[in-house]
Amino acid sequence: MIKETYQIDIQETSCNIAMSQLDSIRKKTITRTGYRVYQDGLIGVHGQLGQTRDDPWAMANDNLANRVAYPFQPVQGVEQTRLIPAGFDETLVVAELESVLADIRSLHPDFNISNKVNMTRKTITLANDQGTRLVSQDNLVQVALLLKHQDSVNIMDTFVSFRSRTWDRQRLLNELDQMMTAYKTVLPMPDTPVYVVAEADMLASKLISELNGEKVGYKSSLLLKDFGKQAFNPAFSFYLDWDADEQLDVPFFDAEGTIMPDGRVDLISRGVIDKAYTDKRTAEQFKMPLTGSAACPYDGVPSLGARNFNIDRSSKTVRELLDGRLGVIIVIASGGDYTQEGRFASPVQMSLLTDGERLLGRLPEFNISGELYDLFGKGYIGYSQDRFLSGEHALVVDMTIKA
Repeated sequence: MIKETYQIDIQETSCNIAMSQLDSIRKKTITRTGYRVYQDGLIGVHGQLGQTRDDPWAMANDNLANRVAYPFQPVQGVEQTRLIPAGFDETLVVAELESVLADIRSLHPDFNISNKVNMTRKTITLANDQGTRLVSQDNLVQVALLLKHQDSVNIMDTFVSFRSRTWDRQRLLNELDQMMTAYKTVLPMPDTPVYVVAEADMLASKLISELNGEKVGYKSSLLLKDFGKQAFNPAFSFYLDWDADEQLDVPFFDAEGTIMPDGRVDLISRGVIDKAYTDKRTAEQFKMPLTGSAACPYDGVPSLGARNFNIDRSSKTVRELLDGRLGVIIVIASGGDYTQEGRFASPVQMSLLTDGERLLGRLPEFNISGELYDLFGKGYIGYSQDRFLSGEHALVVDMTIKA
């Protein structure tokens, strides 16, 4: 029998904001541990929150009776640690957060700010009795603030949200000021062609779905017919990324302990669909390359899942990608999705006009649409070099816009 633990430790300080003021501060420490036992091609798992008097290994062993097949060898003889230090001081963050809110109340008394700013240290440890111990720790400031104008009947009108390993008082003040100023500057939709500027997740979700190893293996993927072909723009590459400078809160190993030595696995390379993402089970079942894409809750059996996707960055900024056009930043687009055939459509409830450097104002509601192969093919303009969208790179595409 092989024994293994998968442990997640979280230390969090949460600043709750209500009516544009710091309302409360809460601290919590949570330890979640998954105890795994492997025997005769089976796995038994028991999850424990904190510490109890029960013997977790005995309970994991009892769960072997569920006969969950797992005929894969756990990682052996690997010891590796990556600790990313905090780039912020909690006491300073709290003090400066109060001063930012005071400044914003003075600049924009017609807005109400609510929700949270969290400071989190997360440590993920996978260790077993086969000589393996993997430790990954990250420290983040997570801003998630909802903004409501006093004249609005909505619960929220817009938001400011970002994650960072460092704290910058001026950055938060600028983000809030620019968003509120742009919201109050109402503009008509331009009568000249514009590009859509969006976070990658909104449009790349279909790629994530269709490059799932199980979907490809069972031949139900929309992309299956184009594997090995130039299906997308030659400037477009889509990959799994473990670069700590690009990926926040992503350990260097997956839930099975797999480490990809290059820290990158291309799924689409220069427009050519290359491979699906896989965990051990999917890779073996369908004879695909292993991509280190196992995920699970602390008390679960590892299964296929990944969230560390990235797109090759252009050498150009958003302004350069727009190339003289204006851009429409998608802020809130709720109620849309892709069809099974790969057509995306969504209403846009909140958007901003930009020249690639400034937020020019708020646009009326409209609808956007496009085909997957077009969005990342002939309609793909680029993924910006600069971090234009709240500290993140921006996807610039040509889409159909209708009022």
